[in-house]
Amino acid sequence: MKCGNGVVLKPAREWIRSAATCVVVALLGLVVQAPTEAAERSAELRRFEGKIRPLLVTRCGKCHSGPKPKGGLDLVRVTGLMNGGRSGPVVVPGNPTGSLLMQAIRRQGKGRMPPDAPLEESQILELVTWVKNGAVVPGADDKGTRKTGSTITGDDRDWWSFRSLDPGRVPVTPGDQWSRTPIDRYILARLREEKLAPSPEASRRTWIRRATFDLWGLPPTPEAVRAFEVDQASGAFARVVDRLLASPRYGERWSRHWLDVVRYADTNGGGFDYVYPTAWRYRDYVVRAFNRDTPYDRFLLEQLAGDLLEPSQDDQREVDRLLATGMLTLAPKGLGTQDKEQMAMDVVDDQIDVLGRSLMGLTLACARCHDHKFDPVLTADYYALAGIFRSTVSVQDMDKNPSYWPERSLEAPSISRARKRHAEETKEVAAGMSKIITTGNKRVIDDARKRLPEYLLAAAAIYHTRGDRAAVAHWPFDAATGKTVVATVGPGGRLSNVSPQAPEKVPTRVEDGQIGRALRFGKGRVVEADAKALQPLAFAKNGDFSVSTWIRAPKGYTPRTADSVVAATFKSQAMWFIALRPGPYNGVYLRHYSGTSSVDIKPSSDQLPLLVDGKWHHLVVTSDRDADGIMYLDGRVVGRTPIKAVSSIADFGAPVALKLGASTNGFAGDLDDVAIWDRVIDAAEVTRLFQQGTREEVRLDVAVVERKRTRKKATVSVEELLKRHRLVPSIARRLSRELIAAAGRKTSVLHPLTGELPPDVDQVRARVDLDSPALG
Repeated sequence: MKCGNGVVLKPAREWIRSAATCVVVALLGLVVQAPTEAAERSAELRRFEGKIRPLLVTRCGKCHSGPKPKGGLDLVRVTGLMNGGRSGPVVVPGNPTGSLLMQAIRRQGKGRMPPDAPLEESQILELVTWVKNGAVVPGADDKGTRKTGSTITGDDRDWWSFRSLDPGRVPVTPGDQWSRTPIDRYILARLREEKLAPSPEASRRTWIRRATFDLWGLPPTPEAVRAFEVDQASGAFARVVDRLLASPRYGERWSRHWLDVVRYADTNGGGFDYVYPTAWRYRDYVVRAFNRDTPYDRFLLEQLAGDLLEPSQDDQREVDRLLATGMLTLAPKGLGTQDKEQMAMDVVDDQIDVLGRSLMGLTLACARCHDHKFDPVLTADYYALAGIFRSTVSVQDMDKNPSYWPERSLEAPSISRARKRHAEETKEVAAGMSKIITTGNKRVIDDARKRLPEYLLAAAAIYHTRGDRAAVAHWPFDAATGKTVVATVGPGGRLSNVSPQAPEKVPTRVEDGQIGRALRFGKGRVVEADAKALQPLAFAKNGDFSVSTWIRAPKGYTPRTADSVVAATFKSQAMWFIALRPGPYNGVYLRHYSGTSSVDIKPSSDQLPLLVDGKWHHLVVTSDRDADGIMYLDGRVVGRTPIKAVSSIADFGAPVALKLGASTNGFAGDLDDVAIWDRVIDAAEVTRLFQQGTREEVRLDVAVVERKRTRKKATVSVEELLKRHRLVPSIARRLSRELIAAAGRKTSVLHPLTGELPPDVDQVRARVDLDSPALG
């Protein structure tokens, strides 16, 4: 890789290999002057930065700095110090006596500085020595504390650290027989400056320990030491280095330095110290980059904009270019900060800060509040850069507390290609299956048309006997006392509290129920059904069911979120429940949950105002598992929802718990006459239950209503008819729903079958015009 000035930047490993035989390892600047001169200048620069500059700033800077320094003399900036003020130059290098600055601090001339108190003798001596030794300063372009306001000067641009790299020249030391590489020549020159001689050459045992610790962070194995000690062939040192660099241990060791620079951590930090569950992926990317000897420019580019680079067909490189951007994501975030825009800008500030510190050696973040005091970084430039980072999504869920960081799925190109092939193959197979299913359905429907009388007989049997199965569970809540709840059918229960804060507070009995007594619930207060007697509620994946209850919420009651009224859970992790809930749930809903997905039976318009008027209301929800769920409120249909897609995969086969009341959140209200059926009760039954429960005379509960009902009996059971005629049950059930719809329409061709159950197929033929277009 070449820079703009032609300097060749070699990968890290090549530099390490070229230094394989070095005896001494040192961190050096480029030595471009004669050894003695460079050493003297270096010492004087340290004097200036360590003693002279701080002294001038603290004792003189109050008056002699800023845009209008006293006497036009700025003693804080190097240019001002060396150029002087209105009285002319104040420092004459090499001549303390002739320097106005020295005369002023010695109080020998007109000026007596500092005016408040003289300098100490030791401080004056330091200044005298500095001037006598040439008044060495970093350079005329030294900025000191920037006082130029919102501008960047030529001096700023010419500062040494902003110039292009200068390769300089490799020093030549007379009589050098020690150096083996150009690096050795730099080391030797510096040693001569300090009047030192190179250390004796290390033994092979010492050298391999140093090299292994340096590159791996671990000691060499005894076997590796012995092998190196006996290897007298040319290139032995280089082979050790190559072996160490080729090991994954090298990347694991040296990547730690970069991870420290970019503030890598496994947790977010701050008030919500969440764990970054996938931070290790970025860490491993850095390890791989070191082990691959990734060029430095590519390494930086991937971390700053890897997601914008050209996609690669190589699996690991494609994933790595996305993983690399983790450097910007691993910022400490105040996820719980109330001011979300400030939180986002704090993340941006951290990203700018790590960018400046790690890549440029600059504290860019200082310019967030003001122009940088030392470096040419303006607040305007800071916010120009901040605009770029703010346009990148680094935090999501800004409307929530706490917020979160964005994550994206990573998929290797080979997996994407395989997924695409699989989708195409699946589409092809699905098309073939669809063709087979269509053909099969056509045969089934054609057969059903040919045997329409048999199907209508089975449908009529379903229609006329649909009320034969009474409720499988019914709790009237009419007992006056006791901690148990008696069921007229199904599992009994006990008064309980599922909230650990108040286990002693259980539902209480109230006298003004809709039908006799009722139960009043509050937070955690429930009726827990006997877990050993829940088998009647096992509806498997295709069993229909219905739930009925009278409910009274306090006037103006506001549900917390989903305030449960009835809830059933199953071994399969599936569940269904009824809950009051505001917002898009329109006041109340019954949810079918399969364990992974859900569907809600709810009103089509908001019923919450009605439900919280302080009065009793009759709520019924039916679930036809291969069709629709219907909700009734006070005898009328208020909502219909298709539920087959979810409900048909929800396994309600092994019930483990049934709770009536406030099992979730805290339904604060009353329930009465709760019942569950293992079938869909129809609109006529719902109307009858509502009417019987609101009679002016004695009101009747579910058990009484069902005992009073006149039931029709078929000479042959529905199951027997389906088996005898080899009928498809779902077609027969669908036709039975057509009969329900036809019951109120005398003009319907199917209405004659709703009066009495036909005894056989011939009676079906006699009552129904089988050639009617309505049956097409």
